Amino acid sequence: MSMRVAVVDDEEIKRVSLVDDLRDAGLSVVDFAAGQPALDYLKNNHVDVVVTDLKMPGISGLEVLAKLRELAPETDAVIMTAYGTVETAVRAMRSGAYDYISKPFSSDELIVLLERLAEERRLRKDNAALRLAARGEGVGSSAFVAASPAMIRLVDEIRKVAQSDAHILLVGETGAGKDEVTKTIHTLSPRRDRPFIKITCATYTHQLLESELFGHERGAYTGADKAQPGRFELANEGTVYLDDVDDIPLDAQTRLLRVIEERVIERVGGTRLIPVDVRIIASTKADLKQMVDAGKFRSDLFYRLNVVQLKVPPLRDRPDDVEPLIEHFCANGSTTCLCRFDEDVLSLLRGYCWPGNVRELRNLVDRWKLLKRTGEIARDDLPPEFMNFSDVRGDACEVCPRTFEESVEALERRLLSDALRKVSGNKSQAADLLGLKSSTLRNKLAKYDMNGDPPSAESGA
Repeated sequence: MSMRVAVVDDEEIKRVSLVDDLRDAGLSVVDFAAGQPALDYLKNNHVDVVVTDLKMPGISGLEVLAKLRELAPETDAVIMTAYGTVETAVRAMRSGAYDYISKPFSSDELIVLLERLAEERRLRKDNAALRLAARGEGVGSSAFVAASPAMIRLVDEIRKVAQSDAHILLVGETGAGKDEVTKTIHTLSPRRDRPFIKITCATYTHQLLESELFGHERGAYTGADKAQPGRFELANEGTVYLDDVDDIPLDAQTRLLRVIEERVIERVGGTRLIPVDVRIIASTKADLKQMVDAGKFRSDLFYRLNVVQLKVPPLRDRPDDVEPLIEHFCANGSTTCLCRFDEDVLSLLRGYCWPGNVRELRNLVDRWKLLKRTGEIARDDLPPEFMNFSDVRGDACEVCPRTFEESVEALERRLLSDALRKVSGNKSQAADLLGLKSSTLRNKLAKYDMNGDPPSAESGA
């Protein structure tokens, strides 16, 4: 059973004991002594189920449940109560609780309840996927995993833009998952039944790239013994994915701009204008605006491609995706892997900075598959580079290669997060602690899409 659980109970001894038992059962658990810190945490973090006491100082369990419906409607809730009356059960169920459990109860009773809930959640997910597939609205490739708040927001953005014909620029590091995002956009678009063609721009020489993109006529260059259509022709009425668009030479950029503005292509060595109707999705690992300023990328092409910009966050910034991705890669492919992970190893994997992003994680799982691992993965089963990292995510990421700007941003993120944690999310107090104006703090939180980092002083994670 793999679920993320939040336990909310002001009775410390009972809460700590329960959390230990749930972790022994293989669950990932965070715990809180009151309702408000739990709700603050849920603003920026995903859990599958909240197990909350009914009677607590401050915010009651029913109030937590009501606000949970607004913050995270996909999260289930179980109410713990010493007042196991029919009236209590009815109120909890009407407020959206999955079930309730009466105190005193054994941890085994709750574990059985959570196992039933995990199975129901799996069935709900499978049924939703089947409905989407029947309507042609599936979320692209099966390798697209979105469990973290950042990726869930990205999925929401994808759904909004997929139905349009606007060109899209994907920004993200190598291996972060831009290919999967692109496949998802095409799958959700009205062009889903038409061709989807990818061109990896960095793999071609200048002459070959133009030929691949636009085609060539016979005799256009040495070796061109017959006419050949380009990728834009082959993708007519479909989607063209320009991977690493920052590697396209300037003169080829001019031809690409013509495709966007006039919807025609001209083959290399030809004069014939061939109409094409394609949607372009381009990805870049570089800062195109900086390239424009340096004269290495056409500004008019940049603005044509940048109609909609989607940012794919690196894996180090979405540790909640690590465990679901491992489960996905273990269960899929030509071979499966029945690995188990103790919490110590999972913490190490979540805290690692993943310079190779999702691709590096997939390669790690492939390594376990080759070794035919069926038991528990221990620290010794991890590559040597993992041993240099602690369970503190900020420290781990600081040793990854970064530009000056990325290093500054990483430090600012950590300072903001630490300050908010120390003052339990109070932004005014955090601003005072950092010596900033409240408006400056708000601007920085908005810049990094933090919206107030959740406090973790009472968290068991």
